[in-house]
Amino acid sequence: LLNAESLPAHRKAELLQALREFYHTDTVTEEMLQEAASLETRISNENYIPHGLKVVQCHSQGGLRSLMQLESRWRQHFLDSMQPKHLPQQWSVDHNHQKLLRKYGEDLPIKL
Repeated sequence: LLNAESLPAHRKAELLQALREFYHTDTVTEEMLQEAASLETRISNENYIPHGLKVVQCHSQGGLRSLMQLESRWRQHFLDSMQPKHLPQQWSVDHNHQKLLRKYGEDLPIKL
């Protein structure tokens, strides 16, 4: 509301009503607007796990081969959606997978 020149009238009215209810008043002052603008509105969630980490955790339960399949799918999606024109000649969706399997074995447990 401090910079609300372009807001539609109905949205300004909604926001002013929310402030009236928050401050239990009929009149919203400039000081109230300033204070409301400085309030912290984010809520910390200690149990939050980013989506990407959840995906990797799920695939890691299947071991090294499962993680490599996820990597291949992601790389193939990259190729399909971005259609890059300049990739190194050695670039492949399965780059280093056989090397990793020889070095660590297919049953390598993954711990995150």
